[in-house]
Amino acid sequence: MQKNDNAMFEWALASDRYYKDKTIGYTRYKQYLVRFANKVDSVKLTFVKSRMGAIKEKLFLEGIPLDKK
Repeated sequence: MQKNDNAMFEWALASDRYYKDKTIGYTRYKQYLVRFANKVDSVKLTFVKSRMGAIKEKLFLEGIPLDKK
């Protein structure tokens, strides 16, 4: 389970840094939270929640809807 946790975290982080479309990173962070919300690694969870908030704020200020449905 630990390897999956690290892999998913790194995937979300890479997506956040690489793609101009921040909704991709946001979605992957959200998937990480759903899967590993009960994880004891509070540093990663705190970081993920912080980045999700920052992305959400950035998209809101730019007038970009978070859910494109």
